[in-house]
Amino acid sequence: MGTLLKCFQCGGKGHFARECPSKVGGNAVNTGGQSTFSAPSTPRFWTPRRNQVEDVEKEFLRELITERKEEKARKRELEEQRRFDERLKVEMAEYAEATKADVMAAVGRQYLGQKEEVRREEVRWVEQRRAQSPPPRQRKEYVDRDEVDMEVDDLDEEIHRLSALREKRRKGKEPVRPGFRQPLFSAPAGDVNSTPGRAGCSRRPEDETRTKIPAGCGPEGLLDFVLEQKKKLSAMRQDELKRICSKEGLRYCTKGPSIDRIVAARTKLAYEGFIFSPATSAQGSPEVDLAD
Repeated sequence: MGTLLKCFQCGGKGHFARECPSKVGGNAVNTGGQSTFSAPSTPRFWTPRRNQVEDVEKEFLRELITERKEEKARKRELEEQRRFDERLKVEMAEYAEATKADVMAAVGRQYLGQKEEVRREEVRWVEQRRAQSPPPRQRKEYVDRDEVDMEVDDLDEEIHRLSALREKRRKGKEPVRPGFRQPLFSAPAGDVNSTPGRAGCSRRPEDETRTKIPAGCGPEGLLDFVLEQKKKLSAMRQDELKRICSKEGLRYCTKGPSIDRIVAARTKLAYEGFIFSPATSAQGSPEVDLAD
């Protein structure tokens, strides 16, 4: 703050000596040897001058206060904006969770409805197919007869015939049908020309192929062999039967016909010439010659 102005002429404050009113108006009042002057009526002489330094300081302080207020207001706005963004983010997350749950529930309801509709449609389609399609045929109806080996049929016929023959023998001795001659199994294995002949029967010519059967076997032995093979093969799995068919050189189709083919092949190999058509067996096999 500056010092107050003081007049050197009248001792008053607030004006200089050149502006002293005692010179102009002569308003000095002498009181006890001291002259005092009254202030002039014109205010321009008593208006204090403005101090430039004070004005600059005040202006600077005013600007500083204004800047601080603006900075505080700006910080307040930023804080409010940040809080608003956080609130908005939380609300959007809550809305997304609620919307997701609603969407999943709607999709689940729609999926269950579609699944039930598909199931009903499938049941309806199956019922229509059952109503339109003919009843399933038996296995014997759709098995192609060309695929079944004829030797299997011959083997079944021989099995039935031998079974009937054994039943007749159990009931009592009956004459054997014409055309079948019981071979002699008690003959020595090395005597191939010791076949006894009936009355009125001649020996077989030497150029004919002799029927060969294993020594010590007969119709009952053949039947037991076939039944045992069938029982053994029926207990096997399909992969085992496939390996046997591949080893025997047979074609595998289904389990039943394949078992019959294997039994036929093994029976033909073991009893070659006894029941089936005459064929030449391997060298060194025991045999007994049969004569008609």
